Amino acid sequence: MLAGSHATQTSNKTDVPFAYSSARVRMLKQRMLSRADVERLLTAPSVQAGMRVLADTEYASAIAAVGRSDDYELVLSAELQRVYDLVTSFAPQQELLKMWAARLAFLGLKMLLKAGLQKQGLPDELLPAWMPVERSRLRQTVKLVLEKEADSPADTTGMQGLEEYLYEGAEAAVKAYRQYEDPEEIDHSVDAHFQQYLIDLTESPDAEFLRGWVVHFADVTNLTTFVRFAVAKRLTESLDRALLPGGSIPAERILEAYAASEEAQERVEALSKALTDTPYASLLAQGWRIYQEEGLLYGMERMANRFLREYLDSVRHKPFGMAVVWAYLMAKEREVRLIRLIFAGKSAGLSESQLRERIEYV
Repeated sequence: MLAGSHATQTSNKTDVPFAYSSARVRMLKQRMLSRADVERLLTAPSVQAGMRVLADTEYASAIAAVGRSDDYELVLSAELQRVYDLVTSFAPQQELLKMWAARLAFLGLKMLLKAGLQKQGLPDELLPAWMPVERSRLRQTVKLVLEKEADSPADTTGMQGLEEYLYEGAEAAVKAYRQYEDPEEIDHSVDAHFQQYLIDLTESPDAEFLRGWVVHFADVTNLTTFVRFAVAKRLTESLDRALLPGGSIPAERILEAYAASEEAQERVEALSKALTDTPYASLLAQGWRIYQEEGLLYGMERMANRFLREYLDSVRHKPFGMAVVWAYLMAKEREVRLIRLIFAGKSAGLSESQLRERIEYV
């Protein structure tokens, strides 16, 4: 493992270097979609009509860059790339600010590994439209790992930072897949390496807020995974491999609650008891209640997203700092996710009321 060898090291111990950047992003935030814009998207009769609504907002430049307005995925990816490129052009510590966008590279890695292990091709258009690493480099990483002899040493020549984590994630994923013969093991291994990338990157004292976000992300993801595995009655050993590192809830406590019973209800109750006097007890209880009412795990995911959003909102009154800049980027990510849900829902023929229900906790 890379330990903290790739973590960003800085000498600044305050948020002063972000004073100018904070002022810039506060202005940028005013250009985000308004409530009225979202209402227009929700009431638009079709995706095409919704894209015309976006053409009257700051998404116009993304539509122009793509050169077409009928593919909302390309437009949304172009908008995210524009925002990240803009913010990192004037803000310090680019790698920290782009750390969440790196998930797209790890997603692409999963897709390429699954295709490669099944001897199938995967065209570029099926990969994320934008990733903070070149597609050719990602494909080369997968090729090197798949062609490497099982016991040969890793060849990371010319790789550094994110690319090295991707390489090590690919190695671990291939090994796990061959051991357990389950494609889901690829997801678990790659997700764990993405989480380790986040942990190592936020070692710096300057990244206290981001480190807190990484801890919360691990916790809510592990709770969601717990519920998903409990409902499916998966083995405790498989849950152990699926849990992310770096959370505040010890893995041992989660696994102990899971092993207490084979029934989902009793497993959830055991974990809720173990989480008494933590904010996660309420999150788990609400998510489980919604699952029982709806029969869908989407409710648990909504609760997790709301928990993370509340943490981001805690910087609302900060005058400046890295947290302010990063919170803007996350707000933009959330806005893009909201638009994607609306357009995907319209494409699937969902009603306006169904759409409103889906975006309630975005």
